[in-house]
Amino acid sequence: MVRYENVLLPRLTEGTALQYHNACIAYLIKLSADPEHVRDENLLAAAVILRYYEELDISLTGEDRETFLHTFQIFVNAHAYPYFGPLTEAETLDFPRLASTDSARQNALAYLKGFQHASSRIALRQETTMAFMKQRAIHLPLETWSALQGFDEAEDFIWADRHLHHCANVLQFCFGSDKGAGKTRVERWNELTSFEIQWERNKPLSFSPIHYQEPDRAMGESFPHIWYMAEVHVSGLLYLELAKILLVVYNPSIPRLGPGAAAAQRRISEEVHDIVIRLCGIATSNPSSQPALVQAFMAIAVCGEHFIDGAEQEALLEILSNLEKNHGWPTSRTAIELKRGWGWDRL
Repeated sequence: MVRYENVLLPRLTEGTALQYHNACIAYLIKLSADPEHVRDENLLAAAVILRYYEELDISLTGEDRETFLHTFQIFVNAHAYPYFGPLTEAETLDFPRLASTDSARQNALAYLKGFQHASSRIALRQETTMAFMKQRAIHLPLETWSALQGFDEAEDFIWADRHLHHCANVLQFCFGSDKGAGKTRVERWNELTSFEIQWERNKPLSFSPIHYQEPDRAMGESFPHIWYMAEVHVSGLLYLELAKILLVVYNPSIPRLGPGAAAAQRRISEEVHDIVIRLCGIATSNPSSQPALVQAFMAIAVCGEHFIDGAEQEALLEILSNLEKNHGWPTSRTAIELKRGWGWDRL
């Protein structure tokens, strides 16, 4: 029998959480028809929490019924940020700035540090996770995030948000209808990859690792040790790494058939392997960060079959095991699929 704060809960069963979850979804669906309610930031937070439950359920069953997705979108869309000013002639849709007047900038920063944006940030993280895992487009509007773009000086959490938004844009390029304002696919790919170049030129010193050490293969290590000062740096940089994986794989200039195609595919596999190794090194070096481990899980689930070394395969499975054991994220199904892909079931 379940005991909570010394109170016995005899009617609590394995299905209780699902019953309450479904009841909450039904109530929020009802409230979503009222424009006043959808602007309530507390209900936005409730929608994010309910979507998180579905996120876990998807990882467990492999099926995304997306029962709540439409209502989730309604609440997120209703919280479009009101404090970014219109673009000037010197600005573009690709890199708009924060509103330029002092009062507008103060309002913008206050919003970005507030509860409403925190909920919206988690909503976009959740959607990015689902889009990456299912290899589909983002189903949330990204226009309200575009005001964070650019490479002007900003607080660290804004830089992390920029990386999240960049990853979402890359997902749209790979799986959505991102036409890049009339640009060719090659031009749009070059534009997205230039983000990495600009980041390296403008990144704050706080995003540099405070410790780096190559893995000791003799000691059975597969991942480098890469320490950062805070979780905001870890999470932001890992979204950049996930975007790099996508841009490597979906490079439109790579030949798919004919001369050079086989060599190009080998090069892609090597690059993806190296990115995942670095990504997992960051996550395992900062084990208290559950978001970092989830981001590593995303990369492992989608790219794990690129690994042929047995020791590295074991290390990837160890990350999945620790994530499920210590953070409750269901990873067993992914582990089984990877073992099958590696041919472990034939050994």
